[in-house]
Amino acid sequence: MHVSEIWRYPVKSLKGECLKETEIAKFGIPSDRQIAVIRTINGRFLTARSRPKLLGLQGSINADGVPTINGHPWIQPKRCNLFARPLVNR
Repeated sequence: MHVSEIWRYPVKSLKGECLKETEIAKFGIPSDRQIAVIRTINGRFLTARSRPKLLGLQGSINADGVPTINGHPWIQPKRCNLFARPLVNR
């Protein structure tokens, strides 16, 4: 079997990152879809199907293993400014 590329999507529905190598664990690629964006108003997931502009944001894992959005750590309040509506972290 030949694998030409392996992609990880740390934040569901955001642009992912191409990995040079990774392990495949019991539940898939570590840190893949670690975070999903949820609307606080109704508790529903925001997806690129309903919000295509999410694909303009880059989800990554930084050197410390922390998920980031456009370089901002997920744990920083600043990341909320990247979305049009309030978010809840689940």
